[in-house]
Amino acid sequence: MNRQSMLAGLISAALTSIEHVTAAEPVFDLQAFSSEGAAVDVSRFSRYDLISPGTHLMEIIVNGQPMGRREVTFMTPDAQADAVPCVDRDLLLQLGVAPERIGTLLTASECPALEDWLPAATSRVDAAALEWAVSLPQVYVKQLPRGFIDPSYWDEGIDAGLLNYTFSTTRMTAGAGTDRAYLGLNAGLNLGRWRCGTKARRPGIRRPASRPIKTPRPLRNAASQCGRRSCASATVSAAGRSWKAYAYGA
Repeated sequence: MNRQSMLAGLISAALTSIEHVTAAEPVFDLQAFSSEGAAVDVSRFSRYDLISPGTHLMEIIVNGQPMGRREVTFMTPDAQADAVPCVDRDLLLQLGVAPERIGTLLTASECPALEDWLPAATSRVDAAALEWAVSLPQVYVKQLPRGFIDPSYWDEGIDAGLLNYTFSTTRMTAGAGTDRAYLGLNAGLNLGRWRCGTKARRPGIRRPASRPIKTPRPLRNAASQCGRRSCASATVSAAGRSWKAYAYGA
């Protein structure tokens, strides 16, 4: 009976030690990198979540929503501490914090942390993926439509020419028979801040033993696509065809 109790106690102690080792943070053995060559500081590789001081291009995620890539500066508050992201007012605005919710720093520091501005906010850095996940209370977040992109991050795009066409034809054999055809052309040119384009449509109906009847249809108002101060549009109709051209810039 005593032998069985002793065996049960040993098994229980072994399982407890295994669970304790499994729950511990992974730490790499630095002796595996030791060599007789020049001394190299590899201590930052002992933990997977460490990031070196400096400026890194980080993928920022706020409340589970990707916010794009931004340059974030990391510094060590003291010699023994890990590098932490330095947060200033501009970075808070990029994170989507409402300007009226940004108060004053709780502590004076060369590298203020996110918690120094917003005590209820938290963040986590994934050094391997260069990802910075930030959790902000909704009371601090600026209310914007889903998918909104700040105009300050817009660019002019690339210079390009655009050409698109649509052509269809049908034939009806009932009665005298009718052939119908439709041709639409859309062309455009993007040059710098200017967007120039033209739209042309030509519907037609042909009946046997008769002249073609061409009926132009009214076009959409291309000026509605402008929405800018520098905008011009024109419509030309001739020989049963209509063209509408527009151009706008910044």
